[in-house]
Amino acid sequence: RLYLKEISEKFKDCEFKIDFGHYWYSMRDWSEQKGEQRTNWVSVASSWIRRDMRDGKLAVKKDNKVIPHDNHR
Repeated sequence: RLYLKEISEKFKDCEFKIDFGHYWYSMRDWSEQKGEQRTNWVSVASSWIRRDMRDGKLAVKKDNKVIPHDNHR
């Protein structure tokens, strides 16, 4: 979870309660499945979050519960 704080800091002014844990676990799973590493995971997460915002698939929390979406990597 090294990058979780850095990722959430980039979106601190966002109107949505983004589920940053979802994106952290998604990146970890993606990396393990593909056997790939990145030098800047914060940038990767930011790209995924912005893409999901654009596509209406953002993983958000409501009352500390994750709202499911259909975004599978």
